[in-house]
Amino acid sequence: MRISIEARQKIIDSLIAIGMCFGQKGRAIDFIYKVIPDFKDCSDIGRHYDVFPDIDDNRLFYSEFGLLEVSDEIFIKFLQEYMNPSYIRRQPVYDEDDELNGYEDKNPLCEKAINEGLALVGLEFVGNVDEYGVKRYEVQNKIQVPSAPIQNIIFAASGKKPDIVINNALENRVEIRDVGDALVYSDGIPKEGITWLGLADWYKQFEPDDTQNKLAKKLLSSLDSAPEKLFFRTYCEYIIKNGRELPALIPQVYLYYDPKTKNERGDDVVFEHQRMDFMMILSPEHRIVIEIDGIQHYAENQNISGTYYKCANVDKYASMVKAHREMSLNGYDVYRFGGKELYVKEGQSDEEAKKVVIDFLTAFSRSIGFYLSNG
Repeated sequence: MRISIEARQKIIDSLIAIGMCFGQKGRAIDFIYKVIPDFKDCSDIGRHYDVFPDIDDNRLFYSEFGLLEVSDEIFIKFLQEYMNPSYIRRQPVYDEDDELNGYEDKNPLCEKAINEGLALVGLEFVGNVDEYGVKRYEVQNKIQVPSAPIQNIIFAASGKKPDIVINNALENRVEIRDVGDALVYSDGIPKEGITWLGLADWYKQFEPDDTQNKLAKKLLSSLDSAPEKLFFRTYCEYIIKNGRELPALIPQVYLYYDPKTKNERGDDVVFEHQRMDFMMILSPEHRIVIEIDGIQHYAENQNISGTYYKCANVDKYASMVKAHREMSLNGYDVYRFGGKELYVKEGQSDEEAKKVVIDFLTAFSRSIGFYLSNG
């Protein structure tokens, strides 16, 4: 379970303390039918909680509903239904002379309590008003929102660097003069992010026939290492089997850019890693970076008695973790793989390495498909 017992208990205890769990006129039996339609003991709950109140909230939530043991999906349905606007929780407020002085709305307290519990597991409860003016809630990954929207995605570059200039230094406005063999996406980020089908639809302007296959070949050609290629090929196999509405796996994305080459810079390197191995865009605010760390990320050749060995380099490692930290602070979720996880020796089966990718994609797609879009 992603939502831990500790988080659930904190939420439940807080909601019970706030009180009026089913609003002023709500019934527990109606509530549980909406959360768990096949719940088998609803009649007992109606009799012992709604009619003859000999079951208290603690027993109801912990023993009868079993909220510490149910799946994340049911627990989130519980939270969403709990905050259904039909459950009005208003308590009379009196002044010092015991005269009615209005009503306190307890629903904001419930929302705050839920978020305090979900924060323990990196999630948040977000309410959005729908077209009917009703506030609906979703559980999302708690992320650091990037400070600026995406303007361009420069990706799939395998040859010379794109030629980028500043055409208005006062406004920091950039212009891409020559993209080289890279692709540039600048059509804005839809609410659902950039899915594989969405990226393929955009790519039709370049390849109107057999678009998806040609897009996959173009993206694959931008990758250098065998582990990166294995990761991308396995992703393609995964979406063919499980659905092409998953986020597009976009390779070789420029996140940083230095107009000079490493040879021109010498030892004065501004950005050690300018391109990200892979990126996924889940929404205008939620961006995923996936890095496959080969040995060059943390080691270098050293001549020892006339023989070159790969030796750990603390400066390289420090540079890598610094870049990771900066990406996280700038609102990117970063997932790293050791290149050895995906390395396949000549003559050996690649099934074990592919399983690493499939297990990740399965857990990742379940997470984003449920926590980000299930309402």
